[in-house]
Amino acid sequence: MNVLRPGGVIDASEQSELIAHRERLCFALEGMGGGRLSETTDSGQGHGITAVSVALITDHQDAGRQYIDILIETSKTGHARYTGAVGVSQSGVDLASYLQAYWNSSGIDTLTTSAGGLTIRRGDRWTVRLNLLGFDPRHLDEFLGVLRSSSCLSAARHAKSTAGYMRDRLAAVGKGSETRKFVNIAAGRKACQAMRRLMAELTSAGFGSADTNSFHLVPAPLLVATEQGGGGRRIPSLMPMGAQTVYGKIGGYLATAAAQATSNPDDMDPDLDIPREQLSKALWGSHSLRRLSDGVARDYCLEHGIPLDRVDARMGWKEAERLRDMQHHYEEQHLRRRIRSMCLTQDM
Repeated sequence: MNVLRPGGVIDASEQSELIAHRERLCFALEGMGGGRLSETTDSGQGHGITAVSVALITDHQDAGRQYIDILIETSKTGHARYTGAVGVSQSGVDLASYLQAYWNSSGIDTLTTSAGGLTIRRGDRWTVRLNLLGFDPRHLDEFLGVLRSSSCLSAARHAKSTAGYMRDRLAAVGKGSETRKFVNIAAGRKACQAMRRLMAELTSAGFGSADTNSFHLVPAPLLVATEQGGGGRRIPSLMPMGAQTVYGKIGGYLATAAAQATSNPDDMDPDLDIPREQLSKALWGSHSLRRLSDGVARDYCLEHGIPLDRVDARMGWKEAERLRDMQHHYEEQHLRRRIRSMCLTQDM
C-alpha cells in the first residue's frame, strides 16, 4: 500500500505526475490484475494490452461496485485470456482510480456503454501504425514532411519524435528487430476523421495504403512511453512503453516500501515475512507481485470453496490444458461470469 498511496513510494520516486500515474497503474495491474509485466507492456512489439482492452465496470445491481476487466490478447504462454480485479480491494488498493487517473493524465478518451445493469467504460484510443518493413529510407524526409504538414494535428505534433523512432527502427538489425519494424504516427478516437485524412494524405503522396498493409488503424497501447514536452514536462508519446522501463523500478519501489514498513521494530508490517536483518539480501521484482496476487486469490478460493482452477485461468497457468476445456472458454466470454473471478482479488 505504501508504494501506491498518494504521496507514497512511487510519488516520491517520480518527478513527472504522468509517469507516476503510469507506474502506479502498471504496478497494480500486475499485483491485482493477474497479468505478467511482459503481458501488459510492449503493446505491438511483444505482447502488451491495448487501451481498448481494459474496461472499468460499474455494477448497478450491486450498489455501484466497480471492477476492472482486462483482455490479454497475446501472452507469454501463447494464449489469449481475460483477467481482472475488483475496483478497490479491502486494504484500499484502488485500481479503479489508478486507471481513471492514468486515462486523464495521458489524454485517453473513453467510450461508455450499458448492458444488463452494468456500465462499461473503456479506452477509445486508436493509432495509425506505419509498417516499416519495405519502407525505403531514402524517402524518409519526404514522409516526415507529409506528417508535419498534415491536417491531422496528432501526426503533426508528434512528427519530431516519430522521426527519431523511424531512424532508429529502420537502422535496427539482429534478433527481435523485426517485431519493432513499425511506428505509431497518430492517435485518437476510433471515429476520428483526422486519422482517416492522414491515411488519405499518405496514399496521395505515394506511401501506399491500408490495402497494401503500408499502414493501418489499430488499437493504441494502454501504457505508453513519454517524450519531452514544453516547460520541461513529460508528455505521452504514441509508442508503447517497454517492459525494461519498469522492471528495475518495481524492485526499487518494493525495496523502499519494505524498508519503510520495518523502520520501527515495535511496529513491523505483519504481512512482511522477511526478517528485518535480511531485507538487504531480498530479491525484489515483478515476480514478487505475481506471487502475491496468486497467493491472495488462492486463499480466497480456499476460504470460499471455489475451485483453484479459477486462479490458474486468471494468472495464465496451465493454459494449454485450460484451452482444451471448452467450458472455461465459454464461461470467460460472459462478463458477469468474469466478474465472479475478479472477486478473487478483493482481499488484496
